[in-house]
Amino acid sequence: MTLFLMVAFFACKATLVSASCPENEEPGFCQSNDNIPQAYCPGVDLQPKWLCKKRSDARCVCSGNLFRSKDGRCVTRNQCEGHSVVNRIPKPPTLPSDNLPAAVPVDGNYEATLKLLRNFDTVELLMVSLDAWVKNKCLCMKTVFLVTTPDGSERTVACYTYVTRSGAPPHMANLIGTKALIKITRDIEFEVKNNDGTKITLQIPIAPNAPTQEDKLPFDLKREYKVLIATDDCLLVAFEPYQNGLPQCMLWGTLTGDDIEKSDCYKKSSSCASMHTVWESPEDDPCFVYDNDERRRNEKAKKEEELQLSAS
Repeated sequence: MTLFLMVAFFACKATLVSASCPENEEPGFCQSNDNIPQAYCPGVDLQPKWLCKKRSDARCVCSGNLFRSKDGRCVTRNQCEGHSVVNRIPKPPTLPSDNLPAAVPVDGNYEATLKLLRNFDTVELLMVSLDAWVKNKCLCMKTVFLVTTPDGSERTVACYTYVTRSGAPPHMANLIGTKALIKITRDIEFEVKNNDGTKITLQIPIAPNAPTQEDKLPFDLKREYKVLIATDDCLLVAFEPYQNGLPQCMLWGTLTGDDIEKSDCYKKSSSCASMHTVWESPEDDPCFVYDNDERRRNEKAKKEEELQLSAS
């Protein structure tokens, strides 16, 4: 019976991963501390990005005879060299000093926004306008810092969402349930601008020699947000369309410091279209439970492998 449950579980997991794998990729399985099983271009840093961190996990791998390049794309062997560096959008050339435009005054939110987007702590979606919340399939959203860019940062954005299990026999529904919470993660580039106030623009990082540029942002994210207020631990941004003359808003923040609900961002959110609280207490938050379980599994697997190594 235990073996049957394990087979049903991994069958469900493979189906879910397959549904979310990008083009030229397919699901693959790896063991903790092993490299994800796929071909790699010369010079690709296998740690930590291409290291399996769970005891047994399903991941998207390059399909067929394709190689994983330094910029994360799946390419043919002779394309490896052309995909060695991540390409940023080129900046306009600097004007001669005699023709420089008048300096634009920087509002108080600009530096605080940059600081928060470059923060190493996890930044979570805490509140969002109700209409946007209803239309979004993400139960929770979190973002983690990857690297600093000239005008902002590149960060992961994770969406926690429920999906229908598939692949398991109907009579297993009472044992494993019909829904499963999964986490889908994408890399997003955040650029902070000082143009009639502080604004944040989002885009998918561009890779060199890509056949097409991925234009649509995931998780119903908008291309541009206007910063209403930014502090060391929270960020309130507005986006269109307005409702009854009020902007729709998202409130992001870290949960590592003081009581976030007493912050200026929460006070300012009263000027937004009806706000819905996304974040719950750790005891009631399924996304917190998901992350906690994942962390415990990883720690347990690491300890077991350390014991096996010390015994050998």
